[in-house]
Amino acid sequence: DAIKAAFAQHLNDPTFFPDGGYLGFGLRHAYPLETTADKNKLSVLQKCLKGNDAAVMKACKEFSLDAFLNLLYEDDSGGQVLLDKYLDVEGWSPDGDMWLELRGCGGKVIQVGCDAEDEGADFKVTWVTERTTHNEIESPYVAYGNEHRCAYSYAQFCLVVTVPPYGRRAKAST
Repeated sequence: DAIKAAFAQHLNDPTFFPDGGYLGFGLRHAYPLETTADKNKLSVLQKCLKGNDAAVMKACKEFSLDAFLNLLYEDDSGGQVLLDKYLDVEGWSPDGDMWLELRGCGGKVIQVGCDAEDEGADFKVTWVTERTTHNEIESPYVAYGNEHRCAYSYAQFCLVVTVPPYGRRAKAST
């Protein structure tokens, strides 16, 4: 199939992420999310992927790539954090930016651009497909600055794939 062939072509190319990296895929289909405390792990939902989302996951498994379903949280400041579980942030009142609070809950900060602000990022994700809003969860929270104000955190489902350095990849064939 086309997705598997594209993965094989890129993984066999020594100039494609020669030192390794991360690919991000916004999910094309809508999925339900159980938000109770004992069922908020996204690994359960990972087994329910459909269409192109499932095809990407299947190709990753065939090429021995680590791929995980995540929620990408983005706050009003532009900070972006990946979490492998749903966190209900409604009503939170962080002392600083929401993304710092989410990092403290096990989230991984991703590099958004090439700004100096991104120096604290855990890693950079190269997006293959854009994130969509049909899987978006919007949560209001109280932001502090000179004044209290209502701010919003947005979370979207995405698939993040770890690409090993060129010399450590399995030989990909279609």
